[in-house]
Amino acid sequence: MSKAAELAALIGSGQAQGDKNLIINGNFGIDQRNSGSAVASTGPIYTVDRWIWSTQTGSGHTVQQVTDAPADFNNSLKVTIGTGASPSTSQQNNFVQQIEGNNFSHLNFGSSDARGMTFSFYVKSSITGTFNVWFHNSGNARHYVSEYTVSLANTWERKIITISSGDATGTWNTDNSTGVIVGFSLGAGTDFDTTVNSWADGGKKSTSSATDLVATSGATWQITGVSLEIGDVATPFEHESFAETLQKCQRYYFAGDGSQMWNFTGGSIAVSIPFEFPVQMRSTPTVTDTNSTARGSISVNGFSAYKGAIGSGGNWRMTGITADAEL
Repeated sequence: MSKAAELAALIGSGQAQGDKNLIINGNFGIDQRNSGSAVASTGPIYTVDRWIWSTQTGSGHTVQQVTDAPADFNNSLKVTIGTGASPSTSQQNNFVQQIEGNNFSHLNFGSSDARGMTFSFYVKSSITGTFNVWFHNSGNARHYVSEYTVSLANTWERKIITISSGDATGTWNTDNSTGVIVGFSLGAGTDFDTTVNSWADGGKKSTSSATDLVATSGATWQITGVSLEIGDVATPFEHESFAETLQKCQRYYFAGDGSQMWNFTGGSIAVSIPFEFPVQMRSTPTVTDTNSTARGSISVNGFSAYKGAIGSGGNWRMTGITADAEL
């Protein structure tokens, strides 16, 4: 088989092809914080890994990793509206991923070489109508808002949005800070309305024809297979291994336990245990654990924890470790 034929076969199968997808955890398979439990919060709060939920309208909404998904997927993200309400002029309700500038810099935004993108995803909603997706820079000074239509209630549909040209102006970070913010609007007030499919100033997120999911009590909205790639073609979702996606998520957040230390000296001892993160984190994280006495120097690579005393024949293990370096 020729190289061209091999590439075509990979594209057709949806297998990984060199990190073409700028979205991390677009299949919602990694949920380190909640392990599939529902999150009930107004936010902004991280739900499944890399995804932020924030709501200002109504009350009692939940966000959860679920196993209801279209063919070829195991999970989706489900938003369930509690008590619905119509957004006031200044309210917004969003589900968001912030993409690191290091992973976005090759799109050349902020220059005449800015490249176009294609955004695709599967959606299932109990409410039909027009909905919005939006793209911002880190300062919310530049925006692009587009629309998609849910045609059939409670049915998985794939949506493709082509952004023919990138933003040639504005400031778009190319370091380990936020490069671009990708958001789904589930209801926004008129303060956030703008013209569809055009780069413009400000932090707009919606259009006047959009449906406000948050206005309907008990409404549900689900997504999976979220992909953002360079160019004007939506290729099949890039299925990578669970381990690879987990490592990408662990650059921003880690949850786990450390190694175990035993005392066989015959007397009480104080111990210090080093802990190395599975991958280098985006920045020096905020670290917590449940049972160390103190922690030593923390870096993007790891830290050490101290336990004041372990009795003879006893043992100690760092548990409940979290390290947060989210954008």
